[in-house]
Formats: sequence, C-alpha cells, structure tokens
Amino acid sequence: MKYLLYSLIIMALPQMLVAQQQSSKSKSSDKLYEKGGIRKEVSMSNALGINTVKDEFSPAFYQNGIVYVSYHKNGKIDPRTGKPYFE
Repeated sequence: MKYLLYSLIIMALPQMLVAQQQSSKSKSSDKLYEKGGIRKEVSMSNALGINTVKDEFSPAFYQNGIVYVSYHKNGKIDPRTGKPYFE
C-alpha cells in the first residue's frame, strides 16, 4: 500500500509542477499582433516649429484645430512658481 501511494504521488507530481500558463492579457495581446491590429512602424518628426519656451500642455482637438492650456504674460502670478496662473 505504501509503495502504491508513492507511485501515485510520483506520477502526479509532474502534472502539479506544470509551468505557469500565459495570462489572458498576454494571450489577447499576442492575438492582436497576429491580426495586425497594432502597427509596429513608428514615425518621428521634429516639432521645433511649434514648441515654445512657455509651459503648454493638454492639447485637444477643437473645431478644425488644436487648443491647449497656457499662461498669459499679464495674468496673476502664482507665488509658489513665480509664473502666471494657467488659463
């Protein structure tokens, strides 16, 4: 009886120690690449023509253009930064 129990444990042990399966997220990501849903090419361009020395952020499409948050020279000054408040 003792040897039968050891035999069963030895036969079942490899099945219990199976390597971890892929998560469902990584499986779905692999499928997306297979379908061609994600483009792997990257295009870079120099934005020197539109960058300024001011702090501007949060661009958003508006009508036929882009709007963003910026500050005005004659606005109230933020005492913590020494720069005008954003509007």
